[in-house]
Amino acid sequence: MEMTAKVTACAERNNLKMPLPPRTNRTPARLRDTEETEAIVTDVGEQQWRREFYEALDLVTTELDRRFDQEGLQVAALREQTVINAANGEYSGMREITAAQVPDQFDKSRLHMQLTLLGNLSKTKGLKTAQDVAGFIGALHPQTRELKVEKLIELCLCLPVSAASSERSFSTLRRLKTWLPSNMTQRRLTLDRMDIQPLMKRFIDNTPERKSTFGVFK
Repeated sequence: MEMTAKVTACAERNNLKMPLPPRTNRTPARLRDTEETEAIVTDVGEQQWRREFYEALDLVTTELDRRFDQEGLQVAALREQTVINAANGEYSGMREITAAQVPDQFDKSRLHMQLTLLGNLSKTKGLKTAQDVAGFIGALHPQTRELKVEKLIELCLCLPVSAASSERSFSTLRRLKTWLPSNMTQRRLTLDRMDIQPLMKRFIDNTPERKSTFGVFK
């Protein structure tokens, strides 16, 4: 296998040792029904690495399909592509808005008109992504900016798949609400009607370092 040969050559150049094969576990003799030696067939050398490589490749492919081959992501991609097409003068009309399943909160007729006007302003700019379109619209004069298009771009850019802020918030939430205090209610979790001023003062006054960092808290 060409890849195995490349990996072996790279390891030899860098004085790296190939990983040792995994230890073979045999069934204890007291649990076997026969006294004959247990025959164990295992992959060794290149066969083992080939099997593990294809297992890892299959796992990565499956996870990518599971993550990105979803109906919601396809709709999000259509919305972003609609904005990019409009910015490059390739907007095909109301059918793109319908295919992108734009929410009912949008005035679709005004959005259609503004997407058409956007192409007249930016079709020579070579905009490739929704971020590029957002930057172009942000630089326009306030009286010439398309508000409906801006809302559509915001909808595209705030998706959890394209922004890690939502994942960070859930990571922080997991540090507060673990499996042990699972009886914590939503009211306590969100600090509803809880006076946090005394807690902040107690936290700051606890050590001189915190006082020097946060100052005197009144």
